[in-house]
Amino acid sequence: MNKKGFANIVIVVVVLVVVLAGAVGYFALVRKPATLPTDQTQTTTPPPVNNNVSQNPPANIPQLTKTQVLNGYDQCGIQFKEGELSIGWDKYQQLEVTCSAAVSGASISASAIVLADLDNDGILEAVIPVRVVRASSGGALYIFKNVNGVARVVDSAIIGKENINVVSVSGNTIVGKTDGAMGYTPTTKTYKFINGKLVEQ
Repeated sequence: MNKKGFANIVIVVVVLVVVLAGAVGYFALVRKPATLPTDQTQTTTPPPVNNNVSQNPPANIPQLTKTQVLNGYDQCGIQFKEGELSIGWDKYQQLEVTCSAAVSGASISASAIVLADLDNDGILEAVIPVRVVRASSGGALYIFKNVNGVARVVDSAIIGKENINVVSVSGNTIVGKTDGAMGYTPTTKTYKFINGKLVEQ
């Protein structure tokens, strides 16, 4: 074998190794983590009146904690960090092509988290008013569930330019009141959590 042919083979092998290493690195960076570390610390904020909490949850399924929710995942698989989510405008524009619930940023407060058994299965869901940033800023209502030990948003309702505060939760019914931001008149909004979806009443 001549040296020129051997050099070409070496170059091809090096290029293949670089491409393979790049592909492995790419998938390692974009792969979503399968589990979250769970911190069982809870804040002492009492839940709102009419909070439906099951007295006999299934023994093998842990209940959500506020810490898990503050570090949970949105509907597009992006993780909150201590109640804040920020992916930037460019990534948001790319993500919204494949995920209609994409936001470039969102903020939740531990004191606003309401833990309640919305679907009467003995496992608490988290109802949370959220401030989101999309093409413009506005309020939303997120429902987190325990999905394989991880808090994940399973449905949401966009409120509009106003924020919403949860007034009460009873059974699968959530009542909220908008804050009248941007000159709007504050209104009461009622949602039911039916088959895993928020349905405005």
